[in-house]
Amino acid sequence: MAQSFTGKIKVAARIIDYISSGLYHSPAACIKELVNNSYDADATEVQVFVKPDANRIIISDDGIGMSRKEFVEHFDHVSESHKRDGSDKTLSGRPKVGKIGIGFIAANELCDKMEIVSTKSGSTDLLQVEVDFSATRLDIDDRRAEGNEIVKADYAGVVDTAGRDEHYTHVFLKDIRPNLQEILVAARPREHTAGKLSVYGMAPESVRDLL
Repeated sequence: MAQSFTGKIKVAARIIDYISSGLYHSPAACIKELVNNSYDADATEVQVFVKPDANRIIISDDGIGMSRKEFVEHFDHVSESHKRDGSDKTLSGRPKVGKIGIGFIAANELCDKMEIVSTKSGSTDLLQVEVDFSATRLDIDDRRAEGNEIVKADYAGVVDTAGRDEHYTHVFLKDIRPNLQEILVAARPREHTAGKLSVYGMAPESVRDLL
């Protein structure tokens, strides 16, 4: 039977300072953080897709996946990276590249909603979480939580059943911010091309270069 859960992503004030300092000054920097997460999950393949109207970006990997417990531990209170707990290497021996546990939080610079679908290696649980970044658009005084934390987003999730041999994470960035959507749909052409260039029909490698 599917199990539902809800909560709020709360971020330490100093993490807000990191974000506002220009750490994620470009769409590519935000997407790079999500790809870093895939690398630290021992993914051997990461795919980035952009819909023709650029209203959705998908980052998909074949990494070890994430459980409900891990999601809550990492994002209910984002204050420091949990990636290095116990070891600075992944299960396969890769050096972890994540420095601050805010990769998913950076997505609020790109979109208003984010959906995470993941199943963990060796588990039959399928995690589905939708994160609503509407809270981050409110005045900071209206987002203060207990202590020195700021509410960055609300989330609602469900745990359903998946195949035991499956392991992956799909991140759907939805309701892309209008300024970014315009950039992706009508990107500046390369020097030898006249007019505007759309991402429609472009190969994934070309879209990644554009980002």
